[in-house]
Amino acid sequence: MSVHPCCLAMAVDDAALERILEEGGDPGGLRDASPWYLATELLAEARAAGQTLYLLLAAGRPLHWARWAEVTDIEVHDHASTRETRVRFGRSGPMHPVFEALDAVTLWPAGHQLERERREGLRQRRLHVDPSWLHAYALCETPSFLLQPAGPGVDQLPPSASLASDAPASSASTPALPSSPPSSRSQTSLR
Repeated sequence: MSVHPCCLAMAVDDAALERILEEGGDPGGLRDASPWYLATELLAEARAAGQTLYLLLAAGRPLHWARWAEVTDIEVHDHASTRETRVRFGRSGPMHPVFEALDAVTLWPAGHQLERERREGLRQRRLHVDPSWLHAYALCETPSFLLQPAGPGVDQLPPSASLASDAPASSASTPALPSSPPSSRSQTSLR
């Protein structure tokens, strides 16, 4: 299966990332209080093209890319006055060391810039990811190591990997330590 050239990216706190790596529950999932409408459409586009869509997870202090995961499903639920997004993923692995720095990944360029590159053959400069752009999620260019035909080196989440928790992930602009209260802007937690 080929890889979609665009990927999703978000920040989680260290405790949330640890739960992704623990054993003992359902594999692959998180939830966020923001609606991920465009991400849902992007996943449908990737599926229609027979492509894999990736999610990059940033964590730590300083914030850095820690993991990648294949997105398997995104559901946006509207409940009366609230909205919630649930993201499910399957295979997961550590980021390639070359791509661990936050600014090693670039934001997905605007449509007119991509069209200009396609038609005129000019690649304009790219904007590198900044922590403030990761709330609730960002659209980024898929890192080249994930685009390789052989695929990334995978350390599959075991079927018993625990991801169920109500602990929120931090806002990307203020990554929290596990004991810090959640930011009012971000209510992302693993599910």
